[in-house]
Amino acid sequence: SIYTIKCDLKFDEDFPSRRGESKSSVSKYILGGTVTFALIAAIWFPLLVLSLMDAVSSPNPPIAMTAQLTIGAYEPLFKSAAEGSAIIRTDRTQFNNLFNFTQRDVDTRSWLSDYTAADTALIQLSGNSTSIWSISPPGRHKLIDLLLHSPDNLTMKYEWTVTRAKETELTDSIVVGSHTLVLTQFVRFTMAHLLTAAANYTLSIPKLFPKFLYADGESATAVDILRSYPQMWGNVSAYLLDRDGDEWWTFREDSNIAYDDPKSLDMVIISKRAAPDGLGSIFSKGIMGVYLSYVLVFGQFVRMYFRNIAYSIMFEELPCVDRIMKLCLDIFMVRELGEFDLEEDLVNKLIFIYRSPEALLKWAKPKRL
Repeated sequence: SIYTIKCDLKFDEDFPSRRGESKSSVSKYILGGTVTFALIAAIWFPLLVLSLMDAVSSPNPPIAMTAQLTIGAYEPLFKSAAEGSAIIRTDRTQFNNLFNFTQRDVDTRSWLSDYTAADTALIQLSGNSTSIWSISPPGRHKLIDLLLHSPDNLTMKYEWTVTRAKETELTDSIVVGSHTLVLTQFVRFTMAHLLTAAANYTLSIPKLFPKFLYADGESATAVDILRSYPQMWGNVSAYLLDRDGDEWWTFREDSNIAYDDPKSLDMVIISKRAAPDGLGSIFSKGIMGVYLSYVLVFGQFVRMYFRNIAYSIMFEELPCVDRIMKLCLDIFMVRELGEFDLEEDLVNKLIFIYRSPEALLKWAKPKRL
């Protein structure tokens, strides 16, 4: 506005600075220090908030889990589920016992230091399938033929679904995962004879499923850093039971990791904590998304500032606005006196001045010139 320009001109008149005169060191340090501090704060603030997320996040343990085992494209051999008392929240002692075998591994202990017993739960899946194994006689014969004679690899897929209590912008309440095992010739031979009517075999399947899972925001996968440990994998013995023509599979784990219960399949889940909704919305795209937002927002402000500067500079950088201010005051005065015809003439004159660069230059010429 004209008044703002007048104030700027009055400030320059009261506190003049010579042309080409360098600024004092104090003013440079104050301005440079402020800008430097602002840049450091802008860079480090997201990292600081991200590092504090674990402190303000709350545990998000699993409340239910389902698992199933399939071979090839056939109906699932085995299904099981756990909830309620079958999901055990660990305490500090139990947490240390579960990971006691990693004491001498510095990298693993460093990874585990980010989690506590409140983030860990022991899942005890029933070793008895909750569903009947429904396979037709032709399908059974085809499966036996594949096991014995197919030159292609035959796989077993162990799948699990974990349900957690809380769902946030960074954490899904339901996460899934799977582990695929290529059957060895010995396992294929044993299973083929187990499926024959006269067979009475125990099917031993090594490394059928991972016993330690990490449930992050989108999936529940095996803990990679523990893959080299034998305690990581569940070795099971499978039995095909028959009663009145109904068949179902029963699995027995060779060695449980805790609470020795030979009738259960034990899995340990370390669950990612649930961040508050406010922080979750900020970091929903990760730390790189926050910095990208910084760049976009800053760029938008810079663009808004410089976008119309070429059109506004002739109206804002006026050397003297006394005459224009006097014209504005005259317009106000004649309006108060009720001289509306004269007011209209003065307003038209003001509009003409701003529409004509030559007229604006004459009216804004300093008095001394």
